[in-house]
Amino acid sequence: VVERASGPVRGTTSIDKALEVCEALSGPVDGLGVADLSRALDLPAPTVHRLLATLERRGYVHQDDETAR
Repeated sequence: VVERASGPVRGTTSIDKALEVCEALSGPVDGLGVADLSRALDLPAPTVHRLLATLERRGYVHQDDETAR
């Protein structure tokens, strides 16, 4: 629980999840797919896919054309 001026914030925000995806992708493993990230982060695959689509659109990640990861 994070304390804010307006009161406590509970749960995990989309920003937290997106940062977890970025951190996982910056690790030693090269080229993780949606299923890999979903398992590693214990997030539903549709959530990971949505986050990756947003991160790709904003230029933070890219999909490898050869591996589709």
